[in-house]
Amino acid sequence: MFEMKLREILSEEEVNEYHKEWEAFSQRYTPETPYNTHSRLPVIGKVFQFRDKPVFRAHIFKNRIKQNFNPYNPKEPPYPHANFHLTHYLYPIEQIGHAGLSKLVKNYHRFIVTEWFSNKICPEMKERIHFDKSHPSIEFVMNVREGKNKFIGKASAVFYEDTDNRILQVWYIEGIGQLRAYAESIEKLKQDRNDLKEREELIKKIDMRYKKRKNILSLREELPDRTILIEQIRQGQIPEKELHNYFSDWNK
Repeated sequence: MFEMKLREILSEEEVNEYHKEWEAFSQRYTPETPYNTHSRLPVIGKVFQFRDKPVFRAHIFKNRIKQNFNPYNPKEPPYPHANFHLTHYLYPIEQIGHAGLSKLVKNYHRFIVTEWFSNKICPEMKERIHFDKSHPSIEFVMNVREGKNKFIGKASAVFYEDTDNRILQVWYIEGIGQLRAYAESIEKLKQDRNDLKEREELIKKIDMRYKKRKNILSLREELPDRTILIEQIRQGQIPEKELHNYFSDWNK
C-alpha cells in the first residue's frame, strides 16, 4: 500500500528545518507562472522545494479561487458559500502537481499525465478550509519512478493551516506520464530522420493543432511560425525546441 508522508522521507530535524525554511520563503505570496501550473489563472504562490527532496509547498490564494470559480454558477462568481467546495481543493492539487513534476521529471512538458485519486487509501478530512478564517497552503510529497519515455508518480497532497502548521486534509494521488503524440513523433524521427511517413505525421499534428487550438494559440507570445516548422521538417531537420514551444499552451 502506498502512503507517502513527510516524516517518512525526512528526519525530525529536517522536518523542523523544512517548516522554518517555508516560513522564510520570500516568494510564497508571488503567484506561480501559468507555464508551471498549466493554468491561465494560478491559484498558488511560487512553489517552494525543500532542498533536493521531492517535497513541495505553496500558498493558496483562496480569494482567487472564490472570485473566479463558482461551481454552482460559473457565470456569476464569486462563490457564495463559506467553505471550499470539492472542486476548489482540486485546483491547487492540480497546479502544485504540475509545478512539482516539472522540477522532478526531465522535459516534463513533453508528457501528458493521466491522474486519478488513489483507490487504496481514503482521504483524511480533518477540517474544512474556510474562506474567511483559514490561511491555507498545500504540500506535495512525491514518489516518481521514471522509465523510457514514461513515468509513474504517487503523491500525498496535504492542506495546512499556515498559522500553526495544522494539517487540515490529506489527499492521495496517483498518475502515469506518457509522451504526447507530437513528442512520440520527434523521438521516432530522431531514430530515423529519413522516415517520410513520420515526417508527414508530425506535419499533420502541427496543422491539426493549429485548426483545433487557434483561440488558445492566439494568446501565446513568441509562438513559432508553423509554416517555417513544416518546411524545416520536410528538409529533414528536427527543430525540437521550437516544436515543444509550439505545442505548449502556456507562455514561459
